[in-house]
Amino acid sequence: MSKLPQTLFCTDAYAPPKRYEAFRESMGFMFDLEKPETKGPDFEARIETHLLGDCALVRTDTVGHEWSRPATKVGRDGIDHYLVQFYLDGKKYLKTGDQGIVDDKHLMVIDTAQPYEAVTSDFANVTLVVPRRLLAKHLESPDAHATRVLAKRAPLARIAHDAVRSLWRNVQNLSPQEAALALTPTLELVAAALNGRPSDTPKGVMAVNWMLRQKIRAHIEQELHKPSFAPAELQAHFAMSRSRLYGLFESEGGIAKLIRVARLNRSLRMLVDPGRKSYGITKIAEDCGFCDPNSFGRAFKRRFSMTPSDARNVGAYFVTDIGKGTDSGDRLWEDWIQSL
Repeated sequence: MSKLPQTLFCTDAYAPPKRYEAFRESMGFMFDLEKPETKGPDFEARIETHLLGDCALVRTDTVGHEWSRPATKVGRDGIDHYLVQFYLDGKKYLKTGDQGIVDDKHLMVIDTAQPYEAVTSDFANVTLVVPRRLLAKHLESPDAHATRVLAKRAPLARIAHDAVRSLWRNVQNLSPQEAALALTPTLELVAAALNGRPSDTPKGVMAVNWMLRQKIRAHIEQELHKPSFAPAELQAHFAMSRSRLYGLFESEGGIAKLIRVARLNRSLRMLVDPGRKSYGITKIAEDCGFCDPNSFGRAFKRRFSMTPSDARNVGAYFVTDIGKGTDSGDRLWEDWIQSL
């Protein structure tokens, strides 16, 4: 029987002085890491990854850190997954979403399309990495789960927690076909726990709503260069009432906010793009639909806590080619997660 693809990143593969930077760089495609409990020659970290078709199971063991996924990273890297996570050992203090302590009594869901910040002790945890398209279609409010913590005392959360743990316990023995069969009910259980109940919305309606949101997002991306682009144009294009359009994106603050955030995220990607170094900031603002560079600058700073000029100046850091500059170790897991 064929086995699932598997890879292991381990800092033992590096000379002691390089171990921490190797781990920080490897994890850096998704999270910024700060203030490790130790980063000298005693630093240890291990990332074991199993590829389950369109998803991945990742076990991470390391020392305490501060973890963040700021709006700048969200805006530029395009990683759009849910991370369904539980702890085997240690704990985490969340500074975003459902703030508080997370340990082995909880199942946590992180939405990589939204900012995240936490502090961990030394820990071992397991994360089911799920592309948005696979879980969002089962959720009543797909964008309302920035950092959700589900306590096992809730029956649906306990069942979902057990399902994800069972997937991890058996991953070494699953064939690709068995993994595919196990994933569908596991994701449905996680969705039921996030929804707070088994969905009473017909699956067909949920699927239609999900597809509509995807089509609307794609249309927004095509029209961002137009300063006049507004919700009314979407209403006309999709023959949809204002209340219906707002309802589809209510969990994100409404359609006008969605458009504004999309404009700002695009501007950030353009500012740090080496191929657009010759573009002035005013031109980038105009290409993203902003008529007034001053209002653009204020909106940009509110979202990313830096000015457009600051973003351009640190762009070389943002576009560092992950994977370069270290000498060994299996970092295939980074490509797997980014390509899901």
